[in-house]
Amino acid sequence: GVGGPLDGPAAWLDVDGAEDERGEGGSGRLEALHYRWHLDCGGQERRGSLEVGVPPKEHVACDLSDERIVVATEVGAVNLPLPFRVDAKSQAVITRHKSSLRLGLSPSGSQLDFADALACKLNSRAWGILDSFVPPVLADRLRSEVLELWSTGQLEPGELVSGQTNAVRNDMVAFVETGDLPSLKRVTERVDRLVAEIYDRVPALAGTQMQRSRPQVTLYPGGARYGAHYDNYQNQTGRVLTILLYLNPWWHEGA
Repeated sequence: GVGGPLDGPAAWLDVDGAEDERGEGGSGRLEALHYRWHLDCGGQERRGSLEVGVPPKEHVACDLSDERIVVATEVGAVNLPLPFRVDAKSQAVITRHKSSLRLGLSPSGSQLDFADALACKLNSRAWGILDSFVPPVLADRLRSEVLELWSTGQLEPGELVSGQTNAVRNDMVAFVETGDLPSLKRVTERVDRLVAEIYDRVPALAGTQMQRSRPQVTLYPGGARYGAHYDNYQNQTGRVLTILLYLNPWWHEGA
């Protein structure tokens, strides 16, 4: 799902010096909480840097972990998964210019095996979280495509299997084909590979005939919600596994 400031900061990318869709080549001053990835990766996204616009002369807090970075200012925060796992203690010092921060990134010696990590979590507690499963460049592009669907009126109010609306959810949704959005096909291929890799490692999935349904894109305007619910209540839908991809770089923990 996509949430946060729908008319707020937007990301664009500079990968190996290629121009972005705006033809800016990733150059120019960044507005506060806009961000730009500089990835020199040969297609593997294995080193690079992140630049984040910040308000001049204001205090900025930066929290870097092995898998995620949070940059917080008085006007808000940006919360981003990293394109690869790093050793936070050995990363280069974050450089602050007048209106931006820049952090050089290089991978740690051990990269996360997503299938092993997810299988362990599903076997121990039936759910799991994977940071950085989709590279940030791809996630940003998909987010922009979902926002385009919303801005052109192609999303409709969500409803439950029973047909109810508002009582539990008031998000905006659309079921799409993988070819409808340029980036969705690449994301879906990643998801399909992940499911295939965990199938034999999760006993709860053994013997099930799994078939992926059409992807659903969901957007939560300010104040929207989706309350606690079952995806397969009393086996009404036949679902055995649900995978959610969060695309909101301005996410923050609720009160």
